[in-house]
Amino acid sequence: MKHIFKIFFLFIYISSFSQEKNSFLVGKWKMISIETHLLSYNTITDSLSYSEDFKKMIPEFLKKYKDKYKDIDAINEYHKKQNSNNYFVFNEDGSYLRITNNKITIDGKYKVKPSKQIIEISFKSSRNKIEKSSMKYSVKDDNLYLTLTFDDRKGKKIRPTNFILNKQLIKD
Repeated sequence: MKHIFKIFFLFIYISSFSQEKNSFLVGKWKMISIETHLLSYNTITDSLSYSEDFKKMIPEFLKKYKDKYKDIDAINEYHKKQNSNNYFVFNEDGSYLRITNNKITIDGKYKVKPSKQIIEISFKSSRNKIEKSSMKYSVKDDNLYLTLTFDDRKGKKIRPTNFILNKQLIKD
């Protein structure tokens, strides 16, 4: 009888540990930093920098989009606005939202693969096609670090985008 209780408590302990291991992700995470092949932006320090490749493209970019951007300050303002109010929301039921400036830009599902430290997401694109991608993740100092790598047209992994997210406390 004692062995049955020991096995029962061991089972409860192990199952609670495995649930706790994945439950870290559930919640609303604010993007505090983004780094792409073109730019780096930190919302806390409000620091924005561009890659050398993008800096070379700016004069041509301003010519091409002269109606939208009159100067480099307008480009800076656009990037800061686009990246200052972004959230990743992971719900207990496996649903996933990406919110950009109070608009849902991605509404899909996620699955965590802890042994590979990967979060797989799937969602319906604007062309009504099911898209799938995966993000490598790690947690450090209460922040969630994500790396999303985009595929080119031939399926080759290019352009990694790194995010640093901070979990938000949700008030009822």
